[in-house]
Amino acid sequence: MKKFFILIAIFATSWQFLKAQDSDIFWEKNGLEFTYGAAFMSDGNVIAATGRTLSKLDVTNGNVIRRFNDSLCDIYDYIYRFDISLNTPRVITLNFNSDTVFIWDYLQEKIIKRISFLITQPNSIGTVHCVSISPDGKYALFGVEKESQNLIVYDIDNNIELKKLDLYGPPHAVKFSPDGKYFAVGYGHHDDKWQYHDYLALFSTQNWELIKILEQQDEMIENIDFSPDSKLLACGRRIQPLTVWNVENLSFVNEYNKNKIGQYTKKAIFTPDSKYILIGSGSPPNNINILIWDFKFDTLIYKYPYGSSYCLSPEKDLKYILIDDGQNIRLLKPKFKYNTVKEETNENIKFSLFVQKTNISLNFTNNITANFIIDLYNIKGVYITNFFSGIIEQGNSTIEKSLNIPIGTYFLRIKYNKKVITHKFEIIR
Repeated sequence: MKKFFILIAIFATSWQFLKAQDSDIFWEKNGLEFTYGAAFMSDGNVIAATGRTLSKLDVTNGNVIRRFNDSLCDIYDYIYRFDISLNTPRVITLNFNSDTVFIWDYLQEKIIKRISFLITQPNSIGTVHCVSISPDGKYALFGVEKESQNLIVYDIDNNIELKKLDLYGPPHAVKFSPDGKYFAVGYGHHDDKWQYHDYLALFSTQNWELIKILEQQDEMIENIDFSPDSKLLACGRRIQPLTVWNVENLSFVNEYNKNKIGQYTKKAIFTPDSKYILIGSGSPPNNINILIWDFKFDTLIYKYPYGSSYCLSPEKDLKYILIDDGQNIRLLKPKFKYNTVKEETNENIKFSLFVQKTNISLNFTNNITANFIIDLYNIKGVYITNFFSGIIEQGNSTIEKSLNIPIGTYFLRIKYNKKVITHKFEIIR
């Protein structure tokens, strides 16, 4: 992607222009025992894995509304894997000793099914490392520490194993897509020379068969996430770049080079609009940040100085971001202000505008190479300055400029090949 830098380089975002200020910690809770996962539920409250049980937290203040009935849990055990069913009140948890999976009902506030995989039992499937539950709450995936038959598809209601899949090594990350059509798996093994090989694979839930191995690296996958529209798949590792894949055509979209900010990624989660990715990144233990990445243009648009190792969950309208570092659960209330500005398109070009303080970025996707003249006007149509003049080649480009202009409404007039596009935007501080 070609970039044109004018005065100062900044980060760009997509078609909505976005004003970001310093974020607030809306509330912070500690003393909840071990916290290895939290998420927003359909009623707007927060559910958190607290010690050996689940707890419902009040989203307004973080107070525990109720701890769920944990009479079936071992008193010395605690939850360390956690996933929610998007369309049902079911929640799946995996306990630390890796021999028991629990299915909880969020509305009934109790365990409705206990699935034991004690490795001391005859014909044990082995130690379970990762779990996921389908959006309809009917199926579960279990990643097992075995060299064969190491991915189990489980029918929850009928208590049967539907299928055992053979992967090239034990799975350590599994995830259903929000539409229930796919699931992704991260798994790996050591070869004869003890070189590690790790894979990201996409499967179909129609026949529970492999669609394609999307990538192979030499580092273990930490996190897998589908976009809410189920069209994209993100894969995060500690050192290797975070990658994004198109699920529909099985193509590579982009990657985030963590050398920009730190050598660690524990979580990577799509925002509710599927346009950005929230990244828990940095260099542990004291330099872990929450990043917002525009993966389309490979640009970092915001950074929060808070750690998140076990949970990174955006509220459906992005009013809040829920984070969990294993000891503290925090609710961030980002001071975002969205302005609904339509994306400008015609038969040849497509562009989006991002405004942050005095910096303006203009992202281009065009199918022609042409000479562009881009001028800035105020609300009265008075010329202010030239934003850019020159050749913009075919493909993706970013034009960036720093302008110390007051708040208000402005227009960009874009001229090319005897055509003119006028784009209205606002400066908000």
